Amino acid sequence: MRLRAGFTLIEVLVSVALLSLILTGLYSMLERQRASNRMLARHLEDASTRDRTMRLLYLDILSSDGNITLGSDEFSHICIHSTSNSVYGAGEVSVCWFVERENRTLVRLEGSNLKLPLHYDDRFHSDSLFEETEYFDIYRSKDSYLIVAGEKGKEPYAFAVRGIVKPIADKKKKKMKKRQKLKKREVNPADGSNRD
Repeated sequence: MRLRAGFTLIEVLVSVALLSLILTGLYSMLERQRASNRMLARHLEDASTRDRTMRLLYLDILSSDGNITLGSDEFSHICIHSTSNSVYGAGEVSVCWFVERENRTLVRLEGSNLKLPLHYDDRFHSDSLFEETEYFDIYRSKDSYLIVAGEKGKEPYAFAVRGIVKPIADKKKKKMKKRQKLKKREVNPADGSNRD
């Protein structure tokens, strides 16, 4: 009986063919995993950008003094006349949010004393936040705001901000002070003395 010292050529070719099939399968699985990871990273980045955008709008409203103007045409727009939430490090600023009509980009403007429509001498910073805005709606009820925003083909965002009280106008403040003074000066009917 003769002893074998190695592998035959056929055995080597069969093992190389099997190894190449296994490696091809592993490589295709690895490519699918990479594509899935890229898609997930892109989705997370988009979601993170949208989350930051909505958080910025939330903080703009929450940090305001309550002097807020809403408007609506195809999309809503909001102007916050005084907020302490400045992206650019300024103190109290005005902020306006609106959707451009041409490319439907949600835009945030930050400056001082901003009002829509803008004038040629207004100075402001402009940030385009997300594109292909499908809807941007803002609803107000007494001291609450409901904001609904969404990009085309993506999950909509909705959040509410409560406790935003409109400031009392100067004329109303003066009238209230006059009424308070008059009440103090009223004569107490029981003893005829002042209420002071």
